[in-house]
Amino acid sequence: MKKLSLIASTVLSVFVLFLAVSCGGGGNSPGKTAEKAMMTAADADAEGFVKLVYMEEGEEISDEDMEQLQMMLDYGQKEIEKKEGLKKVEIISEEVTEDGNEAEVKMKMVYGDESEDEETVKMIKQNGKWKVKMY
Repeated sequence: MKKLSLIASTVLSVFVLFLAVSCGGGGNSPGKTAEKAMMTAADADAEGFVKLVYMEEGEEISDEDMEQLQMMLDYGQKEIEKKEGLKKVEIISEEVTEDGNEAEVKMKMVYGDESEDEETVKMIKQNGKWKVKMY
């Protein structure tokens, strides 16, 4: 429960930055996985999003926490719709640590109304696959 609260608050923070309301792996690179995570979040796919998030071995998310996450993703999707949808996600840069186990991915989101936002996503490698590091 504590883990999802952290995930939920981070997702909300990402959406605040991501939307300027101010990825199991989408490939074997931190950028591709970060891109897939953003697209999954934009589609309000909580189950798909959770698969792309780093969790300790054996850690699981409760049904209640999943419902809260889904509500936040639904809110984010409505905000994206106000910008006429998410047109594309561009990887600006990937910086991988020397040991190859962590990375930061800087991305640019371009919306249907031609507005843009930039976001930096922290990534961590788990069992050979890149995951979004939420804390």
